[in-house]
Amino acid sequence: MSKKLDIWQTWYYQPGDFIYGGILYQSTFLYKPPSFRGKSSASIQDNTVVTENYQHALALAFAVNEINENPQLLPNITLGFNIYGSLLVTMWIYHATLQFISPKNSFTPNYKCGNRDHLLAVIEELTSRLLDEIPYILGMYKIPQLVYCYGTVNTEITSTFSLYDMVPKGIQQYWGILLLVQHFSWRWIGFLAADTRTLNWFSQNMLPEFSRSGICFAVIESLTNLAYEAGNMNGIVKMYNTVLNSNANVLIFSGDSHRMTILRWTITTAMKVATERPKGKLWILTIGMELKHISGQTTWGVQDFHGSISFSLRAEELLGFQQFLWRRNPSNAPGDGFIKDLWTHAFGCTFQDSVEGDGSQDVCTGQEKLESLLNHIFPKSTTWESYSIYNAVYAVAHALHDMYSSTLLRRNRRILENFTLWQVMESII
Repeated sequence: MSKKLDIWQTWYYQPGDFIYGGILYQSTFLYKPPSFRGKSSASIQDNTVVTENYQHALALAFAVNEINENPQLLPNITLGFNIYGSLLVTMWIYHATLQFISPKNSFTPNYKCGNRDHLLAVIEELTSRLLDEIPYILGMYKIPQLVYCYGTVNTEITSTFSLYDMVPKGIQQYWGILLLVQHFSWRWIGFLAADTRTLNWFSQNMLPEFSRSGICFAVIESLTNLAYEAGNMNGIVKMYNTVLNSNANVLIFSGDSHRMTILRWTITTAMKVATERPKGKLWILTIGMELKHISGQTTWGVQDFHGSISFSLRAEELLGFQQFLWRRNPSNAPGDGFIKDLWTHAFGCTFQDSVEGDGSQDVCTGQEKLESLLNHIFPKSTTWESYSIYNAVYAVAHALHDMYSSTLLRRNRRILENFTLWQVMESII
């Protein structure tokens, strides 16, 4: 039986004079594979939680609360946030985006009511397939959008709209990959892109640079071209045979967390019907392609990525953040719509008021300790994604502080409420 989740069940809200919008990857749907026989299509099987990503939402909350307690930054202004879980579902991400420009309790886009909860900026894990759409919606309102987990390559979009990367742009990563490939004298490699746009950009801008260095490509493809998006099993097997069983022993995969989920599912699914296992491959993964722990999935192709090289970012420990995490439990997290899902999947228990589970699991007491979890389930140190989100919150706060400190704006707060940040952001990020 398929399940349906409501976007309103996956949010975290704290009121304020100005609020940060957040679209963060907290959970996703799993699909039952389509059958080779008859007219069968993929169907929703379950909703699973990427438990380690819960830290991302807490990093945003921690930064906002830290700023609110700092009398030197934005005095007399209270910040809040409104975070939605993306579920990696395009329809719900669009819905959340439009809800940001609607009153809190009403889905009425472009209608502003009251003098609180003014949208300040949106911090999001913008996946490659949404890059052509979401920036246009918020860009019309000059709302800063800070992308914390995906290096864009489309310079036209990033220069036209108020879109800011908190990670190095894709072209910088590709130059780094080129140097890496040259260092190890790899001359026969493959390239798999998340989408056709990235594939075309790479072919036009970076392929000549690789060729000049004497590097050849056994295969250059995208998941879109390989017909995965339609849920076509033949397309999955085609990708498996074309890419994984190509002559290239080194494969570059440029994508994001959504495409990484697809790739792992694809490998696991295709291996069940393929006539042979793929040859050993060395994967080079761009930023955002980590092998996340997905609750309930113990066979999702992790062994096929052993020895892979993944690009990441530096992170520093945030003073007081670990204590903030360890104090967290369902009884002291008002407005947090994520925490019960996290608790259920991380600790393998169910709440008494929950409709989930089959009755065989232990009851969650709410007093379980996050610090007792294994590191791959809930990280004990600050991840680079959390660090990027924390810095994004502060970048916007400092931009607002600079505006608020202006003599003109101090005279009339209403001017500030109707002012946009994107010009000031240009000089900060």
